[in-house]
Formats: sequence, C-alpha cells, structure tokens
Amino acid sequence: MTINICVYHDYYAKAEQQIPEIVSLLRTLNERAPKGDHYSIGAAPFYFSTLEYILTHDDYDFCIFFTLNLSIVALMQQVPYMSHIVVLEDFSACPALFAGWEQLPSPEGSQQWRPAAWEHRETTVLVTTPERLIEDAFAFFKQEGLSFNP
Repeated sequence: MTINICVYHDYYAKAEQQIPEIVSLLRTLNERAPKGDHYSIGAAPFYFSTLEYILTHDDYDFCIFFTLNLSIVALMQQVPYMSHIVVLEDFSACPALFAGWEQLPSPEGSQQWRPAAWEHRETTVLVTTPERLIEDAFAFFKQEGLSFNP
C-alpha cells in the first residue's frame, strides 16, 4: 500500500528550511513502514488557488502545510475525510486560525483541532513545530490508523 502525502508551502514560509525536515520525515516513515507499505511525498510549487483541486482529484491521503495563510482552514473544511498536519514556528496564531473549531487533548508541544461538524467531515488537524515534526507525525499517523515497525 502506498500512502501519499502532499506537502504545501507558500511565500509565508521558508521552503529551503523545510526540505531537510520533509526528507528526514519521508526516510523515517519508510524505514519504519510495515512490509508492503511505502510512503510517497508530492511537493511542488502549488498555487493556493489550485490546491483544493489537487487535494480532491489527486490520490493524496494526508497533507502537510507549511503556511500561515489564514485561508488554509477554510480549504481544510472543503476537503472532507482527509487529515492534515500544519507546521508552525509557534502556536500563537492557532486560536484565531481555528476559530469555531474544537481543540482536542494533545501531547505537549503540539495541538490538535477538528471542525465543529467533525462527524460529517472526519478531518483532524495536528499543529506542530518543525523540531517535533517527525515525532508528532508518527503519533498522529498511528492515531489515524496507520501502523509502524518499532
């Protein structure tokens, strides 16, 4: 089984700093994947205006966002049945970004949010920092039903 992850970043974020983080995450995911599973990351200079089409028409299972674009939350609500990871330097923008969403209990150093109408969308969002991306992504993917070797 191939698990496809879309990585989106825009001019609000520093792409050159994210490349080692994403490469390290992909390497670690594939090292710990059960036999027969493979993780693939699609990262391209997507335009935000085309991102909804890409997420709904391409074969992505998850999306990792490196952005502070306030429209990202509305986009997440337009893509039902997909969970996302948002990578931020700090969480001070989260209450405004996720206004009207429910904050879930989450490990220290990260936050989890879901829309108020979660049962109709089954969307959960993990917000983490670049330093905790790998550790938090593993815990999040396990929570979403994926399994890994120790």
